[in-house]
Amino acid sequence: MWWDATLKPCGRARRAIMPAAVYILFASLTADGYDSLTSSVKQYEPWDIRVSVTEKVPNPFNISLDAIYANISSPDRIISRVVPFFFQNFTRSQAVNGSEVLVPAGTPHFRLRFTPTEPGIYAVTFVGMVWETGGTNTSWCSFQCTSSTGTNQGFARVSPNRQFFETSDNSTLYLLGENIVFPGRDPILTTYNYTLKYKYAHWGTFMYDRYLSRMASSGGNYVRLWIGLSCDESAATPLSLAGGPAGSFGTYNLQAAWRIDYLLSLARSLNIKVLLCFEAQQSFQMLFNRSIYSAGNGGPLTNPSNLWTNADVHAEWNQRLRYATARFGHSTALFAWQLFNEFNDFPGFDETLALRLGAQLTHAVRQADPYSHLVHNSFGGLPLEPFWNQMNFTTFHAYNAVDFGTEALVHLRTLQNQSDMPVFWGECGLSTKGNEDGALWWSVDPESVHLHNALWASAVSTAAGGCMHWWWHEFDDHDAYSAFAAVAKFMGQLPLRDRYWDAMDLNISSAQPPQPPRACNASVAHANSHFPTDQGHVLASLPQIASASACQQKCCSNVACTGWVYTTSQPASTGHCAKGAPCCWLKAGVVSLAPAPNCTAGRVARPGTNAYVGAVMVGHRVGTNADVAAVWVRAEWSTWHTGGGGNASAAPADPVSSDVRVTLPAALQAGTYTVTAFNTTTGNAIAVDRVDVAASWIHRSVVNLPPFKRDIAIIVERRVDAT
Repeated sequence: MWWDATLKPCGRARRAIMPAAVYILFASLTADGYDSLTSSVKQYEPWDIRVSVTEKVPNPFNISLDAIYANISSPDRIISRVVPFFFQNFTRSQAVNGSEVLVPAGTPHFRLRFTPTEPGIYAVTFVGMVWETGGTNTSWCSFQCTSSTGTNQGFARVSPNRQFFETSDNSTLYLLGENIVFPGRDPILTTYNYTLKYKYAHWGTFMYDRYLSRMASSGGNYVRLWIGLSCDESAATPLSLAGGPAGSFGTYNLQAAWRIDYLLSLARSLNIKVLLCFEAQQSFQMLFNRSIYSAGNGGPLTNPSNLWTNADVHAEWNQRLRYATARFGHSTALFAWQLFNEFNDFPGFDETLALRLGAQLTHAVRQADPYSHLVHNSFGGLPLEPFWNQMNFTTFHAYNAVDFGTEALVHLRTLQNQSDMPVFWGECGLSTKGNEDGALWWSVDPESVHLHNALWASAVSTAAGGCMHWWWHEFDDHDAYSAFAAVAKFMGQLPLRDRYWDAMDLNISSAQPPQPPRACNASVAHANSHFPTDQGHVLASLPQIASASACQQKCCSNVACTGWVYTTSQPASTGHCAKGAPCCWLKAGVVSLAPAPNCTAGRVARPGTNAYVGAVMVGHRVGTNADVAAVWVRAEWSTWHTGGGGNASAAPADPVSSDVRVTLPAALQAGTYTVTAFNTTTGNAIAVDRVDVAASWIHRSVVNLPPFKRDIAIIVERRVDAT
């Protein structure tokens, strides 16, 4: 042992060793040193201690990294600096109507948290600055950490192949989950009252009890939370760290912080990883006048575009990052810090200024975080390449794709190859138009084929995770979690972290020659007609469309569109169209026409096709050809399967494939391979075969697929006994 063997255990100190920052309101707190709140310390589980304080400074949320801290030395002599944070405990209960009720428990105080990553004896040095004299007060202790006995696999990190994620115990972490960014009503879509429409939306943390447990039971392991939307009570969410009734510029909402604590603990118990997003562009766009940044609310900005150069905003963000890393960074459930939601959509975005700000905040969070959590920044649409070196992984946001499977394959392959880092689809969904898009999902795609295809296309594209859907209340309302189970089983069979993977197209043939996809068929255009506003769902309002035929083509190019309306003179300024100007309206779920002057309307239909499409990724070790392949094949018509209120011409009845064959990539090394086919709904193996791959780039091997309906997945793996 390299320190004093007589070092006392970290239990309770009898003297004040942490002079620190407290409000005058809490100056009566007596100094009692520190008090361990954890009876025994285990690997990957937090050591939680209460730190008593004696001195007063203006803001208890603004503790610098060198004012009060603990240096904690591991058995391998790795020193971590951990700082305390201001804390208020709460007890929660549920009202008769299901809503969450939080009641303060005890008095506010400072706490310090640390999670050991290896068993053994840790030495702790507490250092507190004496504010009045500038001196320091120091104390020492030690604690014993025992080996982990549970299922906690540790912190997330990028795997050696820089394509996937893994945990501290070298287990692959393939992400499947969704955005459940906040409970309660949506302050952005103000006319869409989630609380009224969805039973669980106003349940606060109780909502997450339900949603996360159901997700985990189906193989989901990822969730994204927003702790931003830093606004007053009218626009903040229950997770707004710097907003709500108790938040303001530079001080934080202790109820929201407690909820985030609770959700990280819940996620850890369910083996779910959590991405925390600090701030969203909406706080500076439609919600700016209600935000903490607005001068009208005591903030420093009269114009939101000045955020790029305002020193007060930057200082507050640095302070909030320090507080968040001190309070939440201990959790192994924390997957990554996401600085901003859709950084390029902040007002006045300037790439040079944004790069400078992003670099500074990335450095700040990495300096404050002793656990080296992953750092990320999101962008509206595709991520901007100049920012990639500030991130550990990249994502993209895309909605309302014509073909979700193709969208995933194209963008994920490209981003992974160009960025040399893990990538996944961070936000997906059917549309971002209108206030009830969640309901659109079930009227045009009641079988969630768009989600199914996006998940399976991601699985064979070298992506590090699936498509993360946005409509979380709809997700739960229709139990869409089941889509994760089969993908989780399939990906669990692959050596993702132990190979280098390449994605490529697949050569597919069948006994019946595939027919080319038929064009979108439009019905007769009906003059002086429209689809009433109470019918179906608006997908888009498009100005500057020159004619009814051009509007019809726009509908044909949008796979969700079932009807279009073209007006030569918009009766009122609505959506993106100005009063008196031409406008093209695209709609889903239309039923019948009604009279309307200056309008032309029509339906579209998309007959099916017998073609098959697919993709494959192959895995190889360094210096060798590939020895494993993951394949996904689908019937092309299953791009969009609708029923009920969906397309006027619904998809055909599920045909059964006839003698579909795939040609294995030439990248596979010679040998005997096991071919296992999987049902993409259940994830169960439905057939096992073998194939011999010749050592020739000319005579390539063919696999005959077992009969299937919409799609099928297979794993082709070289037998370990092959020579």
